[in-house]
Amino acid sequence: MLYGNVRWIWAQTHHPNLMHPSRDRASRSGRVDRLLRDESSDMFVASNALLYPAFQIVEVAIGKRGESILRTRTIKSTYEEKARATRRKIINEATILFARQGFHKTTVTDIVNAIGMTQGALYHHFPNKRALLDAVVDGRARGIESYQALLKNRGRSLETVRQVVNLMVEHFNKNPEATTCLAALTTEFAGTDDPSLEKIRQACDIFIDTFETILSGHPSINDPRAAAIAFFGAVQGIAIQGLLRGRKMAIRKMADAFLSMMNMPRKW
Repeated sequence: MLYGNVRWIWAQTHHPNLMHPSRDRASRSGRVDRLLRDESSDMFVASNALLYPAFQIVEVAIGKRGESILRTRTIKSTYEEKARATRRKIINEATILFARQGFHKTTVTDIVNAIGMTQGALYHHFPNKRALLDAVVDGRARGIESYQALLKNRGRSLETVRQVVNLMVEHFNKNPEATTCLAALTTEFAGTDDPSLEKIRQACDIFIDTFETILSGHPSINDPRAAAIAFFGAVQGIAIQGLLRGRKMAIRKMADAFLSMMNMPRKW
């Protein structure tokens, strides 16, 4: 398959049936319709490989001594990038709707209208609304991991607590619904035996477990677990009130007032 310095390229998908550098074998495999010549790079490329999430490029060239030189690299296709972007868009819009309307009151029609797509396109990425809820909760869990990282890096101090509140305000100003979504879903599913409630609790515990460790050993805290849960609920409450009150009361003002209470004397 070597003709002078022309490099041949073929694609190997992640599927069991592999593509071959032979036109005949490739066409018989049913995975490639044609090979296209890329004049700018003097390469042949399996065009249908772009339909797969990822594929392997194998470059073949003639060396100075006439030997064959192979170079293999895996690249992501445009298809995969677009699919991931679409999935992120769906999750982001669903997060906003679930935070404002609740999971049960949000219809599939609400979601497809928000993302500007058809129901078929939505179901291509998520088989049902429940699967989308799981993805939303997973996304919020990853968001909580940023607080967890801050706690681990800052250590045990009042300044660490301030930084947690400040990070919440920063996140709220960027995406208020994403900041309040878990709290809204917690309220909606609380007191039920819905399996999503446990998944939501696990997401919250990413922060609570770490903060409990930070608070352990503090001379004024008798129950670090209870204190960690109470603090988490209080910070979530500030975010909810920020969404509720909008311009009437800035979230930064509420956050500063909350932090100032930590410096209050025992009596006043």
